Amino acid sequence: MNFEEMLKEMETLRKIMEEEMLRDFDGLQKQFDDGNLEGKWNFEPIDEPGMKGFIARGFFSTPNTPKIPTLPNMPKIQEPEMPKLSDTDAREPLYDLSEGDDSVQLLMELPGVEREEVKMNPRGGDLEVSAKNFHAIIKLPKGAIYSESVPTELRNGILTVTIPKIKGVEL
Repeated sequence: MNFEEMLKEMETLRKIMEEEMLRDFDGLQKQFDDGNLEGKWNFEPIDEPGMKGFIARGFFSTPNTPKIPTLPNMPKIQEPEMPKLSDTDAREPLYDLSEGDDSVQLLMELPGVEREEVKMNPRGGDLEVSAKNFHAIIKLPKGAIYSESVPTELRNGILTVTIPKIKGVEL
C-alpha cells in the first residue's frame, strides 16, 4: 500500500466515523425528545475549514434510575491549605542576570508586588532585593555599580533593572 492509498483509507474511515457519530447524536436527541432520557444536553455542530464535529455539553440519566445514596458517616474531603508566609518568611524569587559589555540586566519575577514595595540596597559587590515575601542577594559581575539612579521597571510582575558597568573597576 502506498502513501496515497493510505490517506484515502484514512479519509474513508473518518467519514464512516463521522456518520456513525451523527447517527448516535441523532439517536440521543430522539431519546430526549421521546422522554426516554432526562437531563440537559446541548449539541453544537462544528463545521469550519479543517475542523468538523460536535461539542456535546450536559448530562443525562434514564427516568426512574435509582439515586446513589449518600453515606452519612463519610468525612468531608477538605483541600489542603497552603502554608501562609509570615512577614519573616521570605523566598528567593526567580531571576536572570545577563551581562553585556556596558551593563548588566537583572530580570526578576515578583508576582503581586507593586513598584513602591521593592527595596534595593547595594552590599559591596552584591545587590540585595526585597519585596513583600521575596528576598534575594545577587552577586553582581565586576564593574557593575548599582545606584538609585539606574533604570528600573516593574511590569506584569517582572522587575527589570539595568545596571551600568564601569570598566577598570575591581570590587
